[in-house]
Amino acid sequence: MSVLPPFITSDMFTFSNVLMNMGNLLQYSPSYYLNYLARWPELCCATVAPNGHMIGYICGKAEGLFHSFHGHIIILTVFPPCSLLRLASTLITHLKAVSDEP
Repeated sequence: MSVLPPFITSDMFTFSNVLMNMGNLLQYSPSYYLNYLARWPELCCATVAPNGHMIGYICGKAEGLFHSFHGHIIILTVFPPCSLLRLASTLITHLKAVSDEP
């Protein structure tokens, strides 16, 4: 069972477990993550395994006004050995629920 704690700045230093063995994926600079974390902290969360290792994360942003208000997924990553646990779906559901709040 994994948990969905809020994404915090120090989580940027634990990505190696998630990104390891994923090929040549684009890895963003810390300023990329900090931009979204500073502007939309409620739309960033990590998935942590019982052993404390990060196994996935999602960052999003919100835009629009009134009826056109909506959220976007900016980045979604799940540690490959955990890909069958439906963590991506869980992270997306969480982001949707949070971005739909007024």
